Amino acid sequence: MAQRRRLGFLMALLVALSVSATGCSVVGKVKTAVHNVEGNKATIDSFTQNLQSRANAPFEATYATTGSAPATIVYAVDRPAVASPSTRRRRDPTRPTCR
Repeated sequence: MAQRRRLGFLMALLVALSVSATGCSVVGKVKTAVHNVEGNKATIDSFTQNLQSRANAPFEATYATTGSAPATIVYAVDRPAVASPSTRRRRDPTRPTCR
């Protein structure tokens, strides 16, 4: 009977050690994932801030396709040719619009 009790205790100890070792691994992976997400968020925030500060800046992007007939596509955008907000005539909200 003592042999069975000792074997049960050793099995319980082995299970407890296995669970704790696995738990540490999971916690480490979760911490790594959180760190990666925070880093990615910082990168996206920086990109968005630069994009907003250069909203009317011209740009050019080159894309290379793959497949049986690869091609290169160049997409270019220039500044919009509209008047600045200070020179546009604003609508008087008190006047009705004609349609």
